[in-house]
Amino acid sequence: MTMGNWSLLGSAGSAYSGCQFIGSNPVITGNPPNRTICNGGSTTFSITATGATSYQWYQNTGSGFSALVNGAPFSGVTTGTLTITGATATMSGYQYRCVATNSSGAATSNSATLTVSSISATTTKTNVSCNGGVNGTATVTASGGIGPYTYSWAPSGGTAATATGLGVGVYTVTVTDNLGCSTTATATITQPTAISGTTVVTNIACNGSSTGAINLTPTGGTAPYTFNWGGGITTEDRTNLAAGSYSVTITDANGCTGTVNVTITQPTAMSSTISQTNISCNGGTNGTASIVVTGGTAPYTYSWSPSGGTAATASGLAAGTYTVTVTDANACTITRTITITQPASAVSGTTVVTNIACNGSSTGAINLTPTGGTAPYTFNWGGGITTEDRTNLAAGSYSVTITDANGCTGTVNVTITQPTAMSSTISQTNISCNGGTNGTASIVVTGGTAPYTYSWSPSGGTGSNSNRISSRNLYGNSNGC
Repeated sequence: MTMGNWSLLGSAGSAYSGCQFIGSNPVITGNPPNRTICNGGSTTFSITATGATSYQWYQNTGSGFSALVNGAPFSGVTTGTLTITGATATMSGYQYRCVATNSSGAATSNSATLTVSSISATTTKTNVSCNGGVNGTATVTASGGIGPYTYSWAPSGGTAATATGLGVGVYTVTVTDNLGCSTTATATITQPTAISGTTVVTNIACNGSSTGAINLTPTGGTAPYTFNWGGGITTEDRTNLAAGSYSVTITDANGCTGTVNVTITQPTAMSSTISQTNISCNGGTNGTASIVVTGGTAPYTYSWSPSGGTAATASGLAAGTYTVTVTDANACTITRTITITQPASAVSGTTVVTNIACNGSSTGAINLTPTGGTAPYTFNWGGGITTEDRTNLAAGSYSVTITDANGCTGTVNVTITQPTAMSSTISQTNISCNGGTNGTASIVVTGGTAPYTYSWSPSGGTGSNSNRISSRNLYGNSNGC
């Protein structure tokens, strides 16, 4: 127990007159307890003391005690209760004591230790191996605080130190120590991008060929990759492909797979429609041939052989066989053959001529049969005569122009002949004796048409000579002339 202070009373030089008790120091009746709080928490240290008129709190950070002043995080430093607000981890292990005083002296409390529970947590993770998977894991390692710890993962993951079956996302774990202090840590679970691939496709230039190609570049996942096109084909790229749909399964280093579908196209097959204009007149060169092409890849170029030029239509063609080669923009070709025809023969005609029987008459006739060209025909004999045949013709030369259905013409020349005019030389022997019958007459005929027949009248027979006639007349030749 603290004793009171004693002093001697009396004036100097005076005799000792006795002692007087003037008071006692404060007495500590309650010491502050040790405190354990969470990092950032608040607490108080208190003492109780009798006889104290003032208080002062002190802090020992490891280099001895020093007086505190009010100011964050401290308040009440000159009262019996020290308040600490928002303690930090660095304050863990600091000591606090209070000195109580009065006019007689001071009393110092026992020191109390502040323990600040500061939990720290770190996470490790295993990311999702395949895009869209749920095989990610996250593990938290806690330190500090007061064990044992409890764990709570959000939005999922359970209550163990390791969360499993995680998909892509951010996971937060709350670690709580035995004191109820907690901290949080996060783990971000990622995933590779989905396995796919970009392709550069070479489509088929000419229908029906196998010149397609696929240049594949895998994307996503984790290299290296393997490829399966089916049918035992495991190359990354493909060549010499026909038109169609192709599918490749890409597998990455984690066994994740993705599928890429590719379509190789081809132009439609080149086809053509041929038209032609045949030659209208035998021997002409007004034939034409045209080709209209569909399919392939426009534009087209044309080449006619043995002549005809480089347009889709060849003109000025003579009769014959022509070949056109059409080439499209991809150098694909088709070849077509066209035969230009002409009338089998030139316009002409055959005639059956009836020549004049008797010189000077008009009994000639022409029976015309047109040939060659293309029926029907028209006829022009001149002078407005347009009949096919002619009759009642005099001897002479006749010409007819025959025009066929195509306007082609031909000329047929015909000559109507006649015999020369009949003439005669007469000789005679007169009757020697009056009343006799020994006269003769002879005729020599030229012209007309031999042979001649004779008829003497009124008598004389049918020969060229007549005997025993007195007089005669001559009639007729073989044509009745």
